[in-house]
Amino acid sequence: MANSLIKRAISCFEAEKDALLNSDFKQLTPIRTELDSLLELLRRATLEERQAAHLRDLAERNRRLLEAAMDGIQDAQSRLWTLRQVQRSLRTYSADGKHSDFSMENRRLEKKA
Repeated sequence: MANSLIKRAISCFEAEKDALLNSDFKQLTPIRTELDSLLELLRRATLEERQAAHLRDLAERNRRLLEAAMDGIQDAQSRLWTLRQVQRSLRTYSADGKHSDFSMENRRLEKKA
């Protein structure tokens, strides 16, 4: 029984890795639900040390991938926020070093022939 649980858990860890690498975040919830159930069953089973170590290694690998994905999402959000700010205003400086903000909100370009 433990061997079939281990094989299913490894399969879930691999599916989770693939979802993270392909940015398929919608798949993470059902994979994690199944994996949590399997790990709960495995806690009650008798595992060899090498089997437990292998599962820990897979979990650690996926944790690092998840952290990298979250860092990437945060970087993208920050970049988008910066781009929105640039679109809304333009900061200029005069010859004497004073700054002034030129707002782009409610501005229209007028075409002249």
